[in-house]
Amino acid sequence: MIDKFVIELNTFYTLGFVLFVGAAVFFGLRLAVLFFRHLNLRYSALGFERALFTYVISNVSNKKGPWREYKELQKTLDRLSPTQRDQEAASIYFQIEDNYLLQKSRHKLSREGLRTKIFKACSAQKADGVFAMIFLPQHLQMLRLYEHFVDILFVKSKLLLSAESFKKTISVFSQINYPVKFSGEESLKWRIIEKTFSDRDYEHQFEEIKKISTQFTAKLLQYSIEDIGTDRAENLFREAYQEFKQRHLFIGPDMIAQVLHIIPEGILSIERISILPKADLEEAVRSRTQELESALGKVEEQRKLLDRALADLQRNDVLKTEFIDVISHQFRTPLSVIRWHSELLEDNVMPYMPSDKADDIKESIKALYTKSVFLIDLLEDLFDVLAMEKESFLLNKQPCQLWEIITDVCNEMQKDAVKRSIKLSFDKTSPIFSEALLDKEKIARTVRILLRNAIQYTPENGSVKVNIIETASDGVKTIACSIEDTGIGIPAEEIPNLFSRFHRAANAVRQVPDGAGVGLYLVKKFVEGHGGKVEVFSELNKGTKFVISLPAV
Repeated sequence: MIDKFVIELNTFYTLGFVLFVGAAVFFGLRLAVLFFRHLNLRYSALGFERALFTYVISNVSNKKGPWREYKELQKTLDRLSPTQRDQEAASIYFQIEDNYLLQKSRHKLSREGLRTKIFKACSAQKADGVFAMIFLPQHLQMLRLYEHFVDILFVKSKLLLSAESFKKTISVFSQINYPVKFSGEESLKWRIIEKTFSDRDYEHQFEEIKKISTQFTAKLLQYSIEDIGTDRAENLFREAYQEFKQRHLFIGPDMIAQVLHIIPEGILSIERISILPKADLEEAVRSRTQELESALGKVEEQRKLLDRALADLQRNDVLKTEFIDVISHQFRTPLSVIRWHSELLEDNVMPYMPSDKADDIKESIKALYTKSVFLIDLLEDLFDVLAMEKESFLLNKQPCQLWEIITDVCNEMQKDAVKRSIKLSFDKTSPIFSEALLDKEKIARTVRILLRNAIQYTPENGSVKVNIIETASDGVKTIACSIEDTGIGIPAEEIPNLFSRFHRAANAVRQVPDGAGVGLYLVKKFVEGHGGKVEVFSELNKGTKFVISLPAV
């Protein structure tokens, strides 16, 4: 009986001893955690998260088994990235906080009071990570925001800048005896930096951290511009700020924007509006409005001046056009008379002139004829150019035969060709051609300009051949007219500008000094107006071939 009692007593003492040791270990660990928390050290973001939720679940939600509740919560958080984990943890806490504030209790704390209590109980100022920032006083929140933003810039600039530029940038930390290694460090050791100011209160620490952060960002911008250029340097800050905002969404936009105070002026200008005091913002808006109103007044004055100038130009343009129209008509009639009479003199008077004077008179009549023809053609060309500029250029298309138009123009130009001892021939490969919708006058002018150039730029005893063929491709018929001469040719470098208005090739000017350089410009416009195209093939000193292609009916 006694033995049994002794055994039970020993068992009781053993169980009591085990419970005592367990309790001592538990409370010893709790005291150790509290002790280390209140030293000037930080503990991890996960450690703070665990301490916070066990405290909140037990003391705010008043639930039993806070550790079991947190383990369930942890399963959800462990599936998330660090940034998502912080945001989800903040969201869960805000729900708990809102539920607490809805309770009806005389002893209930305010939102700020509750966070202050958690700040002290969980030593939030010693915790790493973003989540703990919710419970910090404002100056400590801003301190951590500066540190986090500089960390993001530190990592991005290390990847982007050259080793030399990066070393120059981080040299600002040498003034507080914090040597930063170029390799091996993925972020700045803010615990070490803060120890430099450990003899000061948090507000003075904040000012020092702000100062060193501002110096770092200024140097980073300076050396980034030198190393990678202004645009990429500014983009570095923009990307860092966007990433920083994404990580700190639950802190609130007003607090996030405070980090702009350490970024050099001129960067993120639009975002800076949010940190301007209301009075300064109103003054800036008022000043800018006055500037815009002043600028708008000046623009309105300039608009009125431009309107008057435009009206003057339009009036002058009308007068110019009317003047040229009058001049064109007034000159064309007497020039035509001179041309006709020079032809009559040559045909009907020259045979009766004494032989000793015939050559001189013949040359005079020839010059009279040539210059009158040149002036008539020039006036016609200029008249058409003016019509195009006034957008009054219209085509009167009618079904007709292209070969008939070419035949008439060739017969008309035959006399000029004979005078220059040039053989002008027209070959039709087929007796029957399809009709085309053409403006007879404009197409005749096109052929006349091309023949006139071919005759002018071909030496005596040369030849000009005109050919017309009809082709069909994919059921589309095309009539092509080619005009080929044995003249001076066109330099290859001149061909791209050949159809430009008032352009003449250098060798053409030497051959025929007179000319305005608008003939080929008109040829291209006339042909393209009919839906056709112009091609040119030339070899210097051997000849030139123009081909105009027009759609058949």
